[in-house]
Amino acid sequence: MTSKITKRVILILLSIHLISCNVIGEKLEEVPLQKEMINSSTAMDLKQGDVITIWSKAEMKYTEGKESDFEIKYHIEKDGKTLDFGKFEILNDIYLTHTISSSKNKDESYNSNSDEADEEGRVYYYTWSFERESYIFTAPDNGKYTFDFKLYEIKDDFPSDNIAIVLRKKQ
Repeated sequence: MTSKITKRVILILLSIHLISCNVIGEKLEEVPLQKEMINSSTAMDLKQGDVITIWSKAEMKYTEGKESDFEIKYHIEKDGKTLDFGKFEILNDIYLTHTISSSKNKDESYNSNSDEADEEGRVYYYTWSFERESYIFTAPDNGKYTFDFKLYEIKDDFPSDNIAIVLRKKQ
């Protein structure tokens, strides 16, 4: 009887510990992006060694074999001085390692005369929502940090108007 109670207590404590651990990190801020505009986070106090993970969040139209990628340029400042800058592609970047909150719905279509259309002239696509880990930044010093982002299309057809950056602090 005692060993059953002990096992249950251990399982409950382990479950509480696992639930309280946030493996993707604490959400600090979500920065909505608008095409061709610079969008910035609020200034945040970071300590030396704090790890900030930049996640791309999108809801987009997705046609199998016709992926439309886009890139995000980033600029990271500490106390007004540039520390890091670069760019990443959301779908084709080899850096991407994690995708969360992913869901696809394939019940949507539109009329088209293109080669993609079926016999009835319909092209079917997914509505795909997801968050993807895009970049990891480690704060080199204590200070106030600002993260700037600019969204660029890579191809002519832009897949979404619902794109954001989520900044998370790893524990």
